Amino acid sequence: MATTNQPGQPISGLPFADSVSSTDALLGIVTKAGGTGANQVTILVLAQAISAAIGLDDAVEAAETAAASAAAKAEAAGTASSDTVNSFRGKAGGLAALDALGQLSLTDGKSLVAALKVLPATQTTPARLATAIPLDGATQFQTGDTVATLADLLTAVSGLDGSRVYIDQDGFVRPVPSDAQILPSDLVADGSRYLAPAGYQAGTKSLPAGLSLNADGETVMTDGSQFFAGTWANGPLLSPL
Repeated sequence: MATTNQPGQPISGLPFADSVSSTDALLGIVTKAGGTGANQVTILVLAQAISAAIGLDDAVEAAETAAASAAAKAEAAGTASSDTVNSFRGKAGGLAALDALGQLSLTDGKSLVAALKVLPATQTTPARLATAIPLDGATQFQTGDTVATLADLLTAVSGLDGSRVYIDQDGFVRPVPSDAQILPSDLVADGSRYLAPAGYQAGTKSLPAGLSLNADGETVMTDGSQFFAGTWANGPLLSPL
């Protein structure tokens, strides 16, 4: 609410303002360009004048410039550090490289190739180390003083009576059981399952022991009692390797 003061009233008798805004005005004597006079001065104009007089604007601008420069230098340093680390990844005397899946990658002379991986543990098996690429036949294995190549081992295993080797669904080399069964050639691999043709569905042909048809009448299921070469028991589902 505006207040009217009487002429001659001393300054000490004027009421104090509870608050002011940037558009409120003060009454003062201003000397400018050689002239002196009574003027109303807004709080905003007074604040800007004080800021300029003490160099606050310049200080703020300098601080912003310094902060931007520091951020740019930090980013450049981070980029340089990252580039330095990357330049040593997968190189002799450098750093081990892991790909996006956490697999150890090694260089083939041109690029990094995933070489080793860890198969996660399950409720019944511990975590296992596996190769992400096939091993060369010249790969050596040693037990005590005995040294053999992978080719030697495969030759020895394949020579066992009635047995062969196969690569299982996890990429491991395993011997085929001597009592392995042969899957009927007319079963059709369809992704992760086998489909039985119409003869099995109609009952004119029979599946080997251990195999049956799912409720859909065409998907081949297994009870796990028999091993069929080239397949694996994906739970109750018979799946191609």
